[in-house]
Amino acid sequence: MPVAPKLGLRDAQKNLTFNRLVDAAAELLNERGAFTITMDDVAKAAGVSRATVYSHFQSKSEITEAIAQRLYDDGSEVYGFLGNQPRWTRDSLRWWMHDVERRYREHIGYIGALSNAGPASHMRASTVDTHSHYVDLMLSSDDQRWGDLPVAEIRQRCLIFVLHVESFCVAFTFGEFSGDARTDPTELLLSALCHLLGPALADY
Repeated sequence: MPVAPKLGLRDAQKNLTFNRLVDAAAELLNERGAFTITMDDVAKAAGVSRATVYSHFQSKSEITEAIAQRLYDDGSEVYGFLGNQPRWTRDSLRWWMHDVERRYREHIGYIGALSNAGPASHMRASTVDTHSHYVDLMLSSDDQRWGDLPVAEIRQRCLIFVLHVESFCVAFTFGEFSGDARTDPTELLLSALCHLLGPALADY
C-alpha cells in the first residue's frame, strides 16, 4: 500500500489552523446558534486574526459546510469499511454498530452545530446524494453475497439500512433512549438491520 507523502511544515500549520477554526465554529454554533455569531467571533474563539479566518473561509456557510464534510467523510469511512468486509454476520454487524455509535459520540459537537446552523438541505451531511453514496459504499465489494436478488431491491434494503442507522445514532447520541427499558435499543436495531440484510448475511 502506498504511503501518503508527509506534509511540509507550512501545509501542516495550515491544516492545524483550518481544524482549529472548524472546532471553534462548531463550539460557537452549539452555544449560540448561527444567527448570533460572526466571523470575528470565530477568529477570537480560535485565537487567530480575522484575516486568517478569511484566508480559509469566505463565509459562515463555508465553515458550516466544512463541519458537514467532517461527518460526511467519517460516514464514508464506516460504510466503506462495512462494504469491504468479506462476510456479514450478526456479530460483525453488532461490532460495526458499536463502532458507529462511538464515532457519533465523538462527533456530538459537530452534529449539534449543524442542527443549530439553520436549514441544512444543502449540506452533504443530510442530502439524498449522501445516503446514495453510503449505499454505493456498502455495495462496493465485487461479491455474490446478495445472490439473485434484484439490484433495485438490494439498493432499497441498503438505503433503509442507512436511514435506520443514521436516525438511530442521532437519537442515541442525544439521549433519547434514556429510561428504564430493559432491552438494549442497539440489539433491537440490530434485529431490524439483520432482517434488511438477511439475504446477504452468512448466518441469517
